[in-house]
Amino acid sequence: MDLSFNNNNYNSNSLNNSIIFDLPPTRLLKYRWPEKIDDGDCIIELDGQRKLGIQRLHELLISRFCFISGMKTLKGHPLVTFPDSRCCLSFENYQLLLDYLFQINREESDPSTEDNNLIKQEWIVIVDRRQDRWSSVKTILSFLVNYFPEPIYLVILLKPEGVLQRAIEYGYKSVLDGCEKFRLHICQNFSSLHEFIEPDFLTMDLGGSVHHNHDDWTNYRIEIERMKSSARVIAESLGDFGKCLRETELPNDVQTTEKVLEMQQHERDAIKEDFRISIRKGLQLLRQVKQTEESSNIDHHQHPSPCSLQNIAAIERMIAQLQDTEKSFDTFWQKHRLRLMSCLELRRFEDEFRKLQNSFAKHMHRLEEQKIELGNSESSAARLALEHRDYRADAMTDVFAARTLKERGLMLAEKELTESLNTQGSDSVGPKCEELTRMADALEIALEQRTKALEISRQMHSQIGKANDWCRRGVELLSSPLDLFSSSSSSNSFAFFEEALNNLNLFIKEGDNLKMDTLIKQKNSVGGDSNNQLFVLTNCDTSSLIAQVNERIDDIRRLSYSRRDALQKMCVDKVAIVNHNNQQQQQKKPVQIVSPEKNKKETKQQQQNNGKLVKGVVGF
Repeated sequence: MDLSFNNNNYNSNSLNNSIIFDLPPTRLLKYRWPEKIDDGDCIIELDGQRKLGIQRLHELLISRFCFISGMKTLKGHPLVTFPDSRCCLSFENYQLLLDYLFQINREESDPSTEDNNLIKQEWIVIVDRRQDRWSSVKTILSFLVNYFPEPIYLVILLKPEGVLQRAIEYGYKSVLDGCEKFRLHICQNFSSLHEFIEPDFLTMDLGGSVHHNHDDWTNYRIEIERMKSSARVIAESLGDFGKCLRETELPNDVQTTEKVLEMQQHERDAIKEDFRISIRKGLQLLRQVKQTEESSNIDHHQHPSPCSLQNIAAIERMIAQLQDTEKSFDTFWQKHRLRLMSCLELRRFEDEFRKLQNSFAKHMHRLEEQKIELGNSESSAARLALEHRDYRADAMTDVFAARTLKERGLMLAEKELTESLNTQGSDSVGPKCEELTRMADALEIALEQRTKALEISRQMHSQIGKANDWCRRGVELLSSPLDLFSSSSSSNSFAFFEEALNNLNLFIKEGDNLKMDTLIKQKNSVGGDSNNQLFVLTNCDTSSLIAQVNERIDDIRRLSYSRRDALQKMCVDKVAIVNHNNQQQQQKKPVQIVSPEKNKKETKQQQQNNGKLVKGVVGF
């Protein structure tokens, strides 16, 4: 029986979804060694056409109607014995029994000897009917004339020894003379038998030295047939399993692929359990046969029976075939499991790719919606920047996941290429890896642009706040009327003018340090970072706000320049009036006696004050 498991033709790409519903959880038949013999237990095939149940085979063998001891004469003629069992079989059962015995003899012959050549050997048939009747002799001879699987060289008959049978022997002489298909020799006793065949080639019931326990041989033979049946079921299971894998396709989703892998792993475990049980039973049977044969040889001091040795060889051969088949199956399963695992990894890659693709689409949609939301003040822009920082940290996990998945995809594609797995859909791994790189880079750039845009917005609102504060202080500074300066007393007017001009010049200088002009110029910028600035500064609300603030700055700056010019003019006029009044006082002053030192001192003080005021006005 050939138990080889051929996995060279295995080229399945996968299992489709229907296998989940078409295959039951325990599709594989698991053979169990029953305690009782049953017709449905196992079936023996004869010549590939007829089938013989184990129950019927057991009845045929236990009848001891015929057996093959496995011995051969010196000339190489194999022996078949019809012992004196006083058992009768029908011609049909006779054919079945001989076909089975000769079939196992051919199967279990040593292929290195001449027994296995194409030339059929000539057999010596020994018919022992010493305790039987001549009618039985007539029946068996008619059976031999009508059917024998191999050529017959000689038929040796141990004739009936009963008194009555001796008396009627002459009446059966015509039957003996009618055997023209083969030579027939009649022996009176063992001595005449031993003249044709030496005792070393005969069993003990024929006066030979070969021990043959037919009951033990029958029981072990039945167990061997059970073992063969178990191996046959395993082979059929392997064939069904391989056919199922070859005729189906791999699923396109992770869940179904995992179910297929789990189910086929269960079926593989079932087959491995069948192997384990069969090999264990075979080893137990082999040990029992050897122990029985050894004990028989020790008790009877006889040569071992060739048929027992054939049983041992048959069991060892079956165990070796099962072990070789198991190794082949393990190799096949490893290859198939590698395909399933590759398919599962590919489906997981595709599933994670779809999830990341959806996630990236949501991120880009959100960033596009938030593009115009840049805050209407420095505090709101700072708050949005803080929220975006947290969101960016969460979004970057998808970026890192995409790059990690890309590395997995590249490794998967390389594995598919090096091991020639040809998993369905593996050709799309490369484009998906490129798409992952593109999506990750695009999202990272969009997040960075959003970060810079919010920072630019915060800086812009900071500048606008400073500009508004400057304009407010300018309004307060310019709100005082010029009459206040003109109505000041002459004693402190020069100090008042000097302080007012200094404050106004400092205010104008502070306004010149504002960066609103820079923001306006950045509208025409181009380049990477300037794109964010350009978007922020050209936003409709932002542009109108900048224009309004810039207009206010221009107004305050213009009014400040006008106020400074007015103050300078008023200062010059004030100096001129003071000088004119001093000259008039000097021309019209009354004559009075004054101290020369005091008059000189007052004149010198007035000249210093007038010079200082004129110098200050000229400086402005």
